[in-house]
Amino acid sequence: MKRIVILIGWMLLASGVAAQSWSLDDCMKYAVGHATDVKRETINARQRKQDYHHAVAAFLPTVSGGVQGQYAWGRNIDPETNTYNNVTTFNNYYQLYAELNVFDGFATINAFRQARLSRDYSVTAMQKAQDNIAIDVMQKYVDAAYAEASIQIASEKLDESRRMLAKTKRQYELGEKGRPDVVQMESQVAEDEYCLTHQQNMAWQSLLALKSAMNYPVGDDLKLDILSSDKEDSLSSCPLTAEDKQNSENIY
Repeated sequence: MKRIVILIGWMLLASGVAAQSWSLDDCMKYAVGHATDVKRETINARQRKQDYHHAVAAFLPTVSGGVQGQYAWGRNIDPETNTYNNVTTFNNYYQLYAELNVFDGFATINAFRQARLSRDYSVTAMQKAQDNIAIDVMQKYVDAAYAEASIQIASEKLDESRRMLAKTKRQYELGEKGRPDVVQMESQVAEDEYCLTHQQNMAWQSLLALKSAMNYPVGDDLKLDILSSDKEDSLSSCPLTAEDKQNSENIY
């Protein structure tokens, strides 16, 4: 019984996730969080951060130390009694060195400046990659939403043409319309059917392009929330996930 309850719970959860509508903000956040370019720039930023820390550490003195022990035993002649005796000795040594670079031809300073510039550039490159992904997803989202809305318009126009065709046929039976009028309306219905099919194909292609830009699984459903009235945040803040924000803060 417990297994059945758990199974039902998972089914309800899966159905709720499948019915979720994706807004523009959700799509941009997902794309930035799963984009390979952003992940690559994040790794580069972390590496540049480590290089910067090494460059700062080069200004500090170098300290080293060591410990050495020596243990010996054996027979020895006692100089006072001129007899043999057993002697055991243990010696230990401690060493500590400190080194400070006074002048190296500005090599350390130049390395520090280069590491700092590389670190700042990596942060900018990561933000640029996030913005590019967000802008690309935004454009493809608008195209997909427009194509999906066009399906509704084409469907309504087809329904209207079919009603007009039925009306024209009835008027033809009553003698109010001629055969050419009926043929014209049939042609209009066929054209509207073609337009609806074309819009459906365009919407499917636009949705595939959006999934590709988001790095979203092609086989999973992606329902767009084209009727959402929520105000979208700015591109500099809305695409960032919690992990991206933490990575950006850790750069410094």
